[in-house]
Amino acid sequence: LISDVANVNIGNAPFSSVSRINGVDCIGITITKTSDSNTVQVISDIRDVLKTANRYLPSDSKIITSRDDSEVVHDALQDVNFSLILGALLAMGVVFLFLRNLRGTIIVAIALPTCLVVAFLSLYMFGYTLNQMTLLALSLSVGILIDDSIVVLESITRHLGLGKAPKEAAYDGRTEIGFADITTTLADVVVFLPIAFMGGIVGAFFRQFGITVVVSTLFSLIVSFTVTPALASRWYKAGENPEEPQGKFFGWLETIYGKLESSYKKLL
Repeated sequence: LISDVANVNIGNAPFSSVSRINGVDCIGITITKTSDSNTVQVISDIRDVLKTANRYLPSDSKIITSRDDSEVVHDALQDVNFSLILGALLAMGVVFLFLRNLRGTIIVAIALPTCLVVAFLSLYMFGYTLNQMTLLALSLSVGILIDDSIVVLESITRHLGLGKAPKEAAYDGRTEIGFADITTTLADVVVFLPIAFMGGIVGAFFRQFGITVVVSTLFSLIVSFTVTPALASRWYKAGENPEEPQGKFFGWLETIYGKLESSYKKLL
């Protein structure tokens, strides 16, 4: 008989832990995702299930979410997205101030979304997602992506100032600066490429970061050798010198640039 080895009573099991919200007893449930799943997607699916479950609960019961890790992830992604957009706008603003030419600024600006779109395609091919690390890599790459196009365009405008036709200036400007442009781009690549091959937990986190920076940087070089000179040869006019300041404001900036250049030469 059971009574020979134990005392059996009808009642509630003894409490080993207690859950309360605002002083009210409750049932606490913790849902943990697997390591390879998406936090935001999992919690979004759970919310949909909870909406359905609420309809079947007694009137005096309700489901309360006390902790939601997706809020932290969502806020972090919003910050990175904001930094990406702000960085692009500031980069274009600085380019416009120094180039002092709207068409040249637009030519450089086109390189940015072109490289980003290609980077998205590369992420898809590698099986990566738009997560915090890849978006951080793209926001970091904003300045790098337009560097190559700026260098090529500056060389093209210099050849236009020498009186060359737009097509000839585009070809000569790109050819003249091509090797230096490749060198500066590969310098960025050798900095970030080793990050993609780091081992351990750090490597698992930063592999997507390193690959994203390297791929977008390499495509920025391709864009600067193709799209930038092609647009410059079409949009600039024969006899035009884009380096000449237009308007009083840009004339004043040119005076300041001249003084800085003179001081820099003396320093060298």
